[in-house]
Amino acid sequence: MKKIWIIIVLPLLFSACKEEDYREKWCGDYNFVYYTKTWTFPGTTSNDTINTIGCVYYTKEMEENQLFIQNGIGYELGLIPIDTFGVINLPKIDRGIQIGYFINKDTLYYSYNHSSGQAHEYSFRMFGYKKK
Repeated sequence: MKKIWIIIVLPLLFSACKEEDYREKWCGDYNFVYYTKTWTFPGTTSNDTINTIGCVYYTKEMEENQLFIQNGIGYELGLIPIDTFGVINLPKIDRGIQIGYFINKDTLYYSYNHSSGQAHEYSFRMFGYKKK
């Protein structure tokens, strides 16, 4: 009788354990550092650095593979699809490229480069450092 009880109860106990969501390791408050560079014809270049705070989170209402990245300067990546390795699946853009990924559980990297042809080029890099 004991063996039957163990065979029935043990699997039920293990199935009741909830696995942690893989997105959880990246969630939290972040310090964001933005580096921008703008080049305009005939060769004028401007550089800027912006520091701000924000957060990375998800809710139960979101799809399983989504995170929300929000910051304090009005530019946010918003609701983004992300895989289990931390790679952000960003849409392709015309005349440019954007990539993003979590370097580790505490550091986010995002890069955006856009050229409107020969007269203008804009690049933007963002690092997010999770607050401890």
